[in-house]
Amino acid sequence: MLLQPVYGNGLHIRRAASGEFAVLQERHRLDPADAEYTWMLEPDGDSASSSGASRAGARRSTS
Repeated sequence: MLLQPVYGNGLHIRRAASGEFAVLQERHRLDPADAEYTWMLEPDGDSASSSGASRAGARRSTS
């Protein structure tokens, strides 16, 4: 079964602010160069996606 999330007001994606990236960097050991490629998913809060090339092939931690 494929589950599909429902976002009543749509999904908003924005670049992570420097403070938000600092928290994510510490939690998930992100490389500082990944800041440019780290996005916050709203309105759920505390959801993020990082597509930084510096960690290609590295294990990603999710919480």
